[in-house]
Amino acid sequence: MVRGIILPPVLGLAVIAAMIWISFVLDGRWRAKHPTDLPFRWGYFQALLFFPGGLMAFVVALRSAPKSWLNWLLLIAYVAVYGVCGLIAGYVLITQKKKWAWLFVVFAQLNLLTWVIDLPYGRNRWRELQ
Repeated sequence: MVRGIILPPVLGLAVIAAMIWISFVLDGRWRAKHPTDLPFRWGYFQALLFFPGGLMAFVVALRSAPKSWLNWLLLIAYVAVYGVCGLIAGYVLITQKKKWAWLFVVFAQLNLLTWVIDLPYGRNRWRELQ
């Protein structure tokens, strides 16, 4: 029973730590090529965290076990659209820094805290995004 209580938070922290490390690596590579640009670590972190976050949301939704076939169909459609759009937007944000991809990644997370953080962040980097 202890393993079931301790393992999920430890796994979650490990994923977050890996995303932070990858964000620093990607930002270092970008800044080596573009030394005048502002740091983009938070943008990379959000785009990267979108992938495991979507997977975790799918697992949680599956564990809630919808009772009807219509609910299953809606769940599968939601995850497919959210996952595909998230993968595309996250990839484009990481590789090309497009404004639409940044907006999608921020608002699709449906997280008020990240919206509050991203308001000044996005305003400061809007000129750098394409």
